[in-house]
Amino acid sequence: MEQPEILLVAFALSGLTFFLSPLMMAMPKKELVAWGILLRNDSIIAMIAIGTVSSIQLLLEFVQKMITQSAGSALATPASAYGMIMGQLVGIDAALIAIVGLVSAVPNLQGFSILLGHMLGPSISAVTGSIVLWTVLQAISNVMPTLFLTLFSAGLCLWSTPFRIGRQAGSSIMSLAMVLFVGLPLAAPSAIWMENYVLTSHDLDNLTGISNNMQSNILDPSFLSNLIITNLAEIIARVLSGLVIALIVFPVMFLALLGFFARSLSMLIGGSPEMLPLRGV
Repeated sequence: MEQPEILLVAFALSGLTFFLSPLMMAMPKKELVAWGILLRNDSIIAMIAIGTVSSIQLLLEFVQKMITQSAGSALATPASAYGMIMGQLVGIDAALIAIVGLVSAVPNLQGFSILLGHMLGPSISAVTGSIVLWTVLQAISNVMPTLFLTLFSAGLCLWSTPFRIGRQAGSSIMSLAMVLFVGLPLAAPSAIWMENYVLTSHDLDNLTGISNNMQSNILDPSFLSNLIITNLAEIIARVLSGLVIALIVFPVMFLALLGFFARSLSMLIGGSPEMLPLRGV
């Protein structure tokens, strides 16, 4: 079913809701009169929403551009950000698999290869899972601009069902469509910004804490070797932290944040379950 047809069904359902409202308000019971008032209000809101679906998309595009422009040059474009992320993850995954494969190929290192496989196995699984997750995010982000109207219209169709039968499902679908439309294009640029922050920020100097225990006497014979070890440890710690936080942990936390916004917006659009009049009748 195409998006205009879905909107036509939603309009028919909202019209049915509007015509049912006088019948409910004519009933003697106060609860049914309250239902009639709510049905009338719901139908009016649904008709307004049906007529302004395209305007809602334009508003969401404006919000997305405003967020991107407020960040300035700090955020990369989604296409380049996804490319950088996938390039790093595929390179890391290939390197880890190659290390395990090369060590396993040496006959004298069979015992060490088993130990190395147990050590690097979770890392390979995490990196592979991140590749799959970022691929899914990129795919959804690419189709969301064309899928938004259909998804939002389907949610609006459920929201317009008489007696609020599909109100919760409809509000959840509409809020999810809006949050994904605005948020998904920001996922990859935000991850690259997070990675650059961890790698370059002075707020994370002495990340390992080794420099606190290093002798500062330049005449000490071990000063140069300690300095090299300290700097090397700091570089490795920053690189590993940036990769783990930005490319593996960040997408999960970002999706959790989008889920929180979608849930909050769904409750705003559809109301919490306790607010539905069906539970009070």
